[in-house]
Amino acid sequence: MVGAIIVHFITFRIVKKRHHPVLDEKWHVPTKTEITPALVSGSFIFGFGWALGGMCPGPAITNLASFDITPIIFVVSMLVGMYLFRFVDGFLKLNK
Repeated sequence: MVGAIIVHFITFRIVKKRHHPVLDEKWHVPTKTEITPALVSGSFIFGFGWALGGMCPGPAITNLASFDITPIIFVVSMLVGMYLFRFVDGFLKLNK
């Protein structure tokens, strides 16, 4: 993790000097600062999934190459959760 922090520390300063991203015309920086129940509950579910699976999404995807059942279950569960979010979020937006 220290290696990633060092790389980020250096590259963030280089990237920050650019007028726009390489593949877009402008930077898209989040502006919302309020803490909502949806943010808290989503963060809890996200963190609970990490704790339950014992890995985070990036390494889990990399671990698929091991053909071990644990990362396979984790990644499939993650994809199902992403699909369910899109379904539930779309359903809730339609009923507003």
